Amino acid sequence: MIGIDRCAYSSNISNIRAEIKFRYAVFPLLICLFYSSNILSILTITAMSLSSVFLGGFQLKTYLRQCLVPVTFLLWGVVAVIFGQVDSSDLGVLFSFKLFGGLYGINTTLLHRGMTLFLKAFACVSCLCFFSLNTPVNSFLTYLKKKRFSKLLIELMELMYRFIFVIGEEAKKIYIAQNSRLGYKDFTTSIKSLGELVTSVFIKAFIRVERVNASLEARGFSGDFDYIIEEENGSKLMNILTLSLSSLLITLGIFERLKL
Repeated sequence: MIGIDRCAYSSNISNIRAEIKFRYAVFPLLICLFYSSNILSILTITAMSLSSVFLGGFQLKTYLRQCLVPVTFLLWGVVAVIFGQVDSSDLGVLFSFKLFGGLYGINTTLLHRGMTLFLKAFACVSCLCFFSLNTPVNSFLTYLKKKRFSKLLIELMELMYRFIFVIGEEAKKIYIAQNSRLGYKDFTTSIKSLGELVTSVFIKAFIRVERVNASLEARGFSGDFDYIIEEENGSKLMNILTLSLSSLLITLGIFERLKL
């Protein structure tokens, strides 16, 4: 079981209906996308982090560790945004260098734009992290079925979810075998071993898919995956929090627009 899936099943609110947690995560996300406000983004990040810690029962370091990978990608994306062509006469230039006859660097405008973009993206990521860390995949897929989401897409999501574990286990076994034979002793050998690992995993995954398909057909597979779902409960607290947080964000967003 991968880390994020283990967290979802161990969460204190894993037995709450997925639609309640979905509303709690998606409404602030949409509001942040609409208003593009640093204050709203910071408030959303704080609310989702505290919700995962106090409602979900996770340690703060566990939550931050799960957010580390997407935040790293966000930082690299922001770096590409804050660098641009600047004017030497601009007093707001913080850093600059000459390249191909032009002057490039960072000024206060680009820095502010990059900060706004990062906070906005981080707020959206924190909403998705809250939902994924507190909602088992099976519960979410059941919610999609109840809402009559595309049956084909749900089946694809179910198969992809199941084969994540299969491919991960195969990759782990191959990596251990390669590492025991000094397959990663230097950079050149590591690149070669990594290529062989990817190739082997792809072939093994393809063979496993063929076997699973044959076994499903032999058992009269009708197109629906049935699995046991624990009884899910409602939550008045989360409904109140959803309404309160969304109302607060909308109110602050309106006030900020009026000031502008």
